[in-house]
Amino acid sequence: MASANMTETSPPFAGAHQAIGGYFCAFSRVEQEVGEILKVVLGLQNNESADAIVGALGDMAKKLNLVSVASQTAKKIDGSEASAEWKASVKTKIDKV
Repeated sequence: MASANMTETSPPFAGAHQAIGGYFCAFSRVEQEVGEILKVVLGLQNNESADAIVGALGDMAKKLNLVSVASQTAKKIDGSEASAEWKASVKTKIDKV
């Protein structure tokens, strides 16, 4: 029986291919957001090489590890210590990713 998105003339793996495509789109959005966070963590917001630097880190695990380590030693803009609640929130979000 065909699913709601497939017809009897759809290729046999069309649903699987669509799901895989959806996963890659969602993963790409998350990876782009992590890259933007890295630019902030590394102070690269106005650096022309920011995208190249983030890209050079390679896979998502390395990027998340860097964000994780940086967040645990992060300071507020005024130089004071970031709150334990903020650090815990960052850790929870990274663990979720």
